[in-house]
Amino acid sequence: LEPYPDWSGYQTLSFDIYSPLDTSFSIRNRIEDFTHDGSLLDRFNRTLHLNPGENHFAIAISDITLAPQSREMDMLEIAAIHFFGVDLRQYDTLYFDNIRLQ
Repeated sequence: LEPYPDWSGYQTLSFDIYSPLDTSFSIRNRIEDFTHDGSLLDRFNRTLHLNPGENHFAIAISDITLAPQSREMDMLEIAAIHFFGVDLRQYDTLYFDNIRLQ
């Protein structure tokens, strides 16, 4: 997902994910700025635990800003948001909605 790059005036990134599956599982959320060097320690990473049905998430912008190990993320230049599954036993569709900065 290619987001609007300037997140500097916001406090929270929030979004909803609907899972049609009847079991809980996890996906990962990754956020990077334009100066991201490609390493795991130079971006925001969070595991999101999904339950069947509707799931709401809110992430503090300060958590994203302070995520890179050796620097602060440039909240004026956010480049990408990724959501991906790891070790999933089946493939299915997830529904993302209401992705917003507050």
